[in-house]
Amino acid sequence: LVHTHPGGQPGPSVQDLEGEAALRPVLHERLAGLPHGRLILRPDGLDAALFVGERHTVPLEVQSVGEQLRIFRENDTDIDRLAETYQRQALAFGEPGQRQLRRLRIGVVGAGGTGSLVLQQLAHLGVQHFTIIDHDVLERTNLNRVVGTVAADVGRPKVEVATRVVHNINPDAVVQALQADVTDPLVLRRLLDTDVVLICTDSHGSRALLSQLAYQYLLPMINVGVSVLADSERGTQVQGVVHLLAPGLACLDCTGDLDPGKVMEELQTEAERQANPYISGAAVTQPAVISLNSVVAGLGVSLLLSTVTEMPLQARRLLLRLSEGSLQPGENRGRRGCPTCSNSPESRLAQGDRWTRPGRSR
Repeated sequence: LVHTHPGGQPGPSVQDLEGEAALRPVLHERLAGLPHGRLILRPDGLDAALFVGERHTVPLEVQSVGEQLRIFRENDTDIDRLAETYQRQALAFGEPGQRQLRRLRIGVVGAGGTGSLVLQQLAHLGVQHFTIIDHDVLERTNLNRVVGTVAADVGRPKVEVATRVVHNINPDAVVQALQADVTDPLVLRRLLDTDVVLICTDSHGSRALLSQLAYQYLLPMINVGVSVLADSERGTQVQGVVHLLAPGLACLDCTGDLDPGKVMEELQTEAERQANPYISGAAVTQPAVISLNSVVAGLGVSLLLSTVTEMPLQARRLLLRLSEGSLQPGENRGRRGCPTCSNSPESRLAQGDRWTRPGRSR
C-alpha cells in the first residue's frame, strides 16, 4: 500500500491505520502466502513497514538504486556523534555521508593486489561492515602488491590477511571473510546481504556472474579493473576502468569489458575444459605493479563515495589511459535488448529469483 504525505507527517495517520485494518485481511486472502506492507513517501524521507498478522508491523529498509544509492532505515533521523577521526573527510562529503558509510554493508570480491588496497581505504574511511570473498591463498609473488602482508603470510588465505588489515585500522569493524569461490551459486548469493559490492577479481568468468547478479537483484556494484600490457614494440600500456553497475547504466557485456571466450572457459568445469579442443596451454601471468593498482583502486573508492555521499564526481564510468596521461568518462549506455541490463521482457533486470540464479554449473 503506497501513498504520500506531502505535509511531511512521519508514520501512518489514524486514517491510514483504519484503511489498512480494512484492507489487510482482503490482501492476505487474495494473495495468500505473500508478504504485504506499506510505503509512505514524504518530502524528507519515507516510512516503510511489513505487515505481520492482522495488527502488527515490522520496519523495513528501503533502497533507491541507480546512479545514486540511497538507503532509508528506521533510525536515519537519529543524530549520533561523528567520531573525531573522520571529521576532516566529512568536510568533503558531509556528515550524513559519513554516517551512511558507517552503516553500509560492503562486499569486496577479490582480496589480492587491487582488493587489498580497496579494503584498506574503506577501513580508513570508516566503513564498519565487510563481506570479503576470495578462494586463494597468499603466494610469495603477491607480497610486492598486497598491502599489509609480511613474509610469514605466505600460504595463508588472502581473506584472513585482509581481515587483519581491516582490524588493524578499525578494530570495531565487523568482517565476514569467506575463503570460497564466488562462481559457486551459494557463495555468490551471500552478496545479497550487502548494500554494494566492489569487484576486484582478475577473472572474466566471475565478473560476468557478478554483473548478472547486480542487475538481476538490483545490487549496485563497482567494477575495478587494471591491466598492464608489456609490449616490446609499443612499450608498456597501462589501462584502468572503474564502472558503476546499476539500473539505467550499462552492464559489463555492453561496455565490452568481458571476453566471451574467457568467460566460457573460466566457467566450465575441469572435465569440460579438458574435453574442449579449443582450450590449450596454461594461463599467462600478467604484470602487476602496486602503484598502478593504487591509482585505479583509489578511483574505484572515489566512485563509491560519489554514489553514496555528496562527493562531487559525476561520471559513473571512468577510463584511465596512464601511458597517454588521460582520465575521461566512458560510454555508459546499455545495448538495446541486452539480456542483462535492458528493460526488454526477456532481460534479467530486476527478475530476482524468478530467473535462474547466476553461478557456475556443478
